[in-house]
Amino acid sequence: MSVLIEKLRELSECVNESIVLKQQVWNKKGEGNWNKFWAAHNALEDAQAAIDEWKLVQNPQRLEMYGVLQALVVQQDALLHLQEAMDVVPINIKANHPELFKIRVCRHQLVGHPSQTSVGSKSSYLDGTITYTTVGYSKDSKTIEYSIASANKNERKKLVLGDVLPMQENGICEEITNLISNIDSIDDRHKLLFESGILQRKLHTADYLATKAYSFERDPEYARMSIDSLTDIYESFKSEICKMYGVENINDSISVSGLVSEIEKIDKLLPRISKMLSDRENTDELDLDVYAECLANSVRLLQKMAKEVDTVFNTNKS
Repeated sequence: MSVLIEKLRELSECVNESIVLKQQVWNKKGEGNWNKFWAAHNALEDAQAAIDEWKLVQNPQRLEMYGVLQALVVQQDALLHLQEAMDVVPINIKANHPELFKIRVCRHQLVGHPSQTSVGSKSSYLDGTITYTTVGYSKDSKTIEYSIASANKNERKKLVLGDVLPMQENGICEEITNLISNIDSIDDRHKLLFESGILQRKLHTADYLATKAYSFERDPEYARMSIDSLTDIYESFKSEICKMYGVENINDSISVSGLVSEIEKIDKLLPRISKMLSDRENTDELDLDVYAECLANSVRLLQKMAKEVDTVFNTNKS
């Protein structure tokens, strides 16, 4: 497995485990960011797999030469699109990685637009920004010799693919490493905004209050007040979890799907139980106990999940 593919898998794990970035990209799914990110990630990995296959070919044919050069440009485009999907200012390949830009130009001259290669939107043959490429024969099948003709001069050039491929892989690995580091740094700063163990403290009495909904509770008024208190605690918990995951509504979170599922259940249980406790005379005790049991189980599970979230947010705090 190549270094770049390993680095891309590290990136996907980093994104899936991230708090801020994953949600940020998901929040813009309506603008295409979510699909764009994973399409770009796939293109980077798939193109690298094609390049790695090309390296194993002893005597590549011309079509394979076209293919490997195209794969290099696909990777460069995918890197820019990956950064755009993450709301990161995309690199300027020419300025930040001139060696990758040279690869891009070679691809345009050799297999992109050899019969007329233009540099910029206002190109001219007279000023040398329009060139014409003739591909010659190579001494070996992994070295390309070619001629570039322009108004200014004619040049004979040589492209050694064995030198170009690791150059591009190193450049893209560098950018992926920077993205991973940036994701981790953003998460670490975000975690510092929240007190350690805050969710567990909010739900500290929740399991006790939930048990007061059972029909055998002797004081109906105390039972109703307990569920009202639980409702207030629960709403405060939801508000805090929304802040922690950067969403207005917890149902919009992509990071804690199990917790969201349990919250959806409690959202339905609490108002039904409150209504039953407010009208005990017309409430079937068996029905109340069934709902109370469901609530107690969900609250205990929520407490367990709160502990897990607190543990995640406590990681890397100094």
